[in-house]
Amino acid sequence: MLGGITDLSFEVTNKSNYNFDAVILEVRYIRGNGGLFKTERVIINNIAPLETISKQAPNSNKGQRADYEIMSIYSSDLNLCYEKDKLNTRSSNDPYKCN
Repeated sequence: MLGGITDLSFEVTNKSNYNFDAVILEVRYIRGNGGLFKTERVIINNIAPLETISKQAPNSNKGQRADYEIMSIYSSDLNLCYEKDKLNTRSSNDPYKCN
């Protein structure tokens, strides 16, 4: 097989004293010419305070590199609903406060 990405994993560390219900990453698999091959989501659930969790990303049969971005973080303990692409405008004091 020419190209492809396997055994890609991510570690998420919760450095807070509160539980994270979910952290969602967007993984982009990039072709040799710099173009995007595909995008996948990696969801890491239930990250306890001061815990690090590792999660495997889906393999890709094409691509020479991958990059990623944190898209969402949810924590009911913190009443946190961070979504990168959707700023919560309902609360002017805290735009990431859950409703």
